Amino acid sequence: MTHLCAVTILMTAISAVAILTSIAIVRRILMATSVLKVAAKLIGEVQALIIFPLIPYAILAVFYMFWTSAALHLFSSGQIVQNDCNSNCCTYDLVAKRVNCDRCCGYSNHYTPHIGISIIFHLFGCYWSTQFFVASSSTVVAGSVASYYWAHGETSPEIPVLSVFSSMKRFMRYSIGSVALGSLIVSFVESIRFLLESLRRRLKVSSHVH
Repeated sequence: MTHLCAVTILMTAISAVAILTSIAIVRRILMATSVLKVAAKLIGEVQALIIFPLIPYAILAVFYMFWTSAALHLFSSGQIVQNDCNSNCCTYDLVAKRVNCDRCCGYSNHYTPHIGISIIFHLFGCYWSTQFFVASSSTVVAGSVASYYWAHGETSPEIPVLSVFSSMKRFMRYSIGSVALGSLIVSFVESIRFLLESLRRRLKVSSHVH
């Protein structure tokens, strides 16, 4: 009986908190409901927005195929060098079927400075291109939605029938340079942030070890 009473009090408290929280955010709930209604109406009017996300995904898929092919070529362009043996070691050679003490330290791939710089540029170019395609997609969608928004949700002769493709045309004519520069800046900032975060983690691990 005591446990049942405690559970009842706990559930009552949870229900009271839930009701008070719902009352506190009722304005935001109404705003979100209005946004969803407008979004549903927008999708009904601009139906090309349903199909448009497939275009940047297809472009990214083709880009990643070419990028992966170039990356495999770069990573395999190094020189295979035998490691230096600082201690006596022996291993069984499966080809010669005998114990070999000359080549037991393994091999490693050594890159020239030019190949190393090319690999870094290739990795950065992948991130920059990804940011560019994502930003381009967002810009096209925003331009298409803006045409509908400024018409106050009504049919207007100023709004083209295929507003998504008209937005793509405006993007290619006016905004592609700004998007490329913005994605480059974002890529630089995110790369520096990634390097600093990696350095912070290494310093944290080394401090715990010592």
